[in-house]
Amino acid sequence: MHELLRALGPLAGGLLRTHRYHLGLLPDGLLLELGGSPKPLFAGEFRQVLLDDLDGLDPAFDAWLEEQRQRVVRPPADRCSGEQRSRAEPRPVAGSALTAPLAPVMAQRAVGKAVTLRVLALRSLDDDGPTCLLPGLADEVAAAVSRFRWISCIAAPDSRRIPPVRPQADRDYLLDSTVQRSGPRVRVMMRLLDLSAGGDVIWARRFDRQIGDALLLQSDIAAETAAQVDAELLLREGERRAACVLDLAAAHDLTLRAIPAIYRLEAVGFRAAGDLLAAAVAAEPGNAAAHAWWAYWHLFLVGQGWAADPADAARRAGDLAERAVTLDPGDARAVALVGHVRGFLHKRAEEACTLHERALSLNPNLPLAWCFSGLAHCYLGRHAIAIEHIGRAQFLAPYDPHAFFFDMALMMPHFLLGDFDQALVLGRRAVELNPGFTSTYKGYLATLGQLGRDQEAARVLTRLLALEPGFCVRSAILRSPMTRQPDLDSYAEGLRRAGLPDG
Repeated sequence: MHELLRALGPLAGGLLRTHRYHLGLLPDGLLLELGGSPKPLFAGEFRQVLLDDLDGLDPAFDAWLEEQRQRVVRPPADRCSGEQRSRAEPRPVAGSALTAPLAPVMAQRAVGKAVTLRVLALRSLDDDGPTCLLPGLADEVAAAVSRFRWISCIAAPDSRRIPPVRPQADRDYLLDSTVQRSGPRVRVMMRLLDLSAGGDVIWARRFDRQIGDALLLQSDIAAETAAQVDAELLLREGERRAACVLDLAAAHDLTLRAIPAIYRLEAVGFRAAGDLLAAAVAAEPGNAAAHAWWAYWHLFLVGQGWAADPADAARRAGDLAERAVTLDPGDARAVALVGHVRGFLHKRAEEACTLHERALSLNPNLPLAWCFSGLAHCYLGRHAIAIEHIGRAQFLAPYDPHAFFFDMALMMPHFLLGDFDQALVLGRRAVELNPGFTSTYKGYLATLGQLGRDQEAARVLTRLLALEPGFCVRSAILRSPMTRQPDLDSYAEGLRRAGLPDG
C-alpha cells in the first residue's frame, strides 16, 4: 500500500478508494483490455526503464523483463493511429505500465528515487573455498539493509558478475564481500563501491571473528554493515546533491541535501536546511521521510536554543513527527523521531520508550533508535539500561555522523550514576567531534563542576554562553526531560559549581 501510494502520488485520489479494511480501484480511471494479440501498452512520455532495479537476478527473468520493457515503449508517431493515441493518453491501463497522466509525476520521482544497493555473494580468497561457512551472508546483509526504507536493496546471485551501470541509475552502489580462513578464525572484508563514480571504494570494514555459530556470525556482520552503510549513503547522497543544481526539486533530493547541514549544526547552514525541508514537504505532502527529518530539524532548533518560540517549535516537531508515522508506520527512523520528540521536548518518557521499542522491532540495526531509547531510559532514571542501549548504537556504527550525539547521550547516565571520570572523557570527545552542539557543553560543564575543575569549567562556560546566550541553571532545569528529582538536583548542583548563574 505504501509503495503504491508513493508511486501514484497526487493521482492516488483519482484511482484508489481506500477504507479501513478494503482497497478498491475506481473504474473511471482504468482501461481494461481483454483478449486479442499482444499490443504495445502506450506510455505517453513515460521515460523510465521498467523495474530497472531487477536486472541480473536470473537470465530467464532478464529475457522476460526486456520483453515487457519493449511493450511500454511508445511507438513512433506515424505508427500510432489517432484512435490509439486517444485511448492511450488519458487513462492508465489496468495491470500494465503507467500512462501519460502519470508521466510528469514519475519523471519528477525519477530524480528523487531511493538509491539502489546490490549485494554480491561472498567470494572466497582461499583455495579450499570457505564460503560454505557463511552461505547466506549476502541475503542476510540485503535483508538488514532493506529495513532502511530509502534504500532499494537486492542480493545478486553471482559474485563474479557486476551489473552494468545504466545512465538512469546514476546512484547505484555495490556491496562486495570476501572471506578468508586461518585456523579457527575467519576474516570477512566488506566494501561499498560507488558505481556512478567508476567503482570507487567509499567504505570498507574488516570483520575478524572466531568460527562458531555461522548464523549468529552472519547476523552480527549484517547488522553492523547495514547500520554503517546507511550512514555513509545518507551523507554521500546529501553532499552529491548539494554539489549540483537539480532541474526537478523532488522531495527526496531536497531532504537528502539538507541532512549534512543538520549534522554539522552550523547556524547558517542549519537554517538553510530547514528551508530545504520545508520545500520538500510542500513539494510532496505525502513524503514520510521529509516530515521525519523536518521534525528532527525542529528538535535541534529547540535543543540549540535557536528557536524564537521554543513552545511553538516543540509543537511543530511533534506534529511533523506524528505525520511522518501516519504516512509510513513502517519507517523505523520516523517512529524513533516521534519517540524522541515525546521524550525530550514533551517530557513523556514512558511513551517515548514504547515508541522506541516499536522502532527497534522495525529496524534493530538503526543506531539512532538505540541512542534515543537509551536517552528515554535515562530520563526515567534507568541509567544502566541507558548505557547498554547507547552502547549498542556506538557498537553498530562507531564512525556514524551522529557519533558526537552518541557520546553526549552516553555522558549523561554516567554522570547521573556518579561516574564523573567517564562522563568527562565522553564530554571532551563529544565536543571535539562537534564543537557547535550545545547539549554536550551542558552535561560536560556539570561534570566539571562536580569534579571541581574550575579552570576547564571556566573555558567551557564561556563557550556555552557564546553559543547560547542567557542560558542559566533555571532554564536548564525547566528544559530538562529528566523525571527524577535527585537527577535534577545533581545536574543543577554541577552547573552551579561550574559557575553557571542561577538565572
